[in-house]
Amino acid sequence: MVSFMGRKAIAIAILLVISVIGFAGYVIQCEKLAAESLEISLEDVAVTRVGVTSCDIALRLRFYNPTDHDAPPLSAEYDVYIGDEWVGHGTLSEIRVPAHASMQTDTTITLEYSEVSQAVVQALVWGVFAGEGVDVTIKGVVHARVLFGLIPISVPFETTYSIY
Repeated sequence: MVSFMGRKAIAIAILLVISVIGFAGYVIQCEKLAAESLEISLEDVAVTRVGVTSCDIALRLRFYNPTDHDAPPLSAEYDVYIGDEWVGHGTLSEIRVPAHASMQTDTTITLEYSEVSQAVVQALVWGVFAGEGVDVTIKGVVHARVLFGLIPISVPFETTYSIY
């Protein structure tokens, strides 16, 4: 037979386990919500280097966290399209976005002329100068690890910037 003190210890242990599980669930939910609620926008696109065989394109991305909770540390991988044509791939290392805050990060991709069609070059040159504009689109995935880095999550994103 279990004594009164033994039952009390078991009850305390059960409450402790329930509390830990509840706290873990709360942390997971808050961090997941913050990562999934991120508003990602492409704020600026600029050609920073023009070479004989390639050029560098600088991209400024803005991450806004509208939630009441800090987003977990994030990384991202993305593809860049000019018009509908793929022109490059990039990655972002650790990004931190506090609650109700935004942060900007700059990244650069190298566009190899031999890997894109003449139509992309014409769209950049003639579209921009003719006043028609060119759309630059980023399609990617944000990666985060919630619950103190134990559980991975991935959130897709897409954003477009028009150059006139």
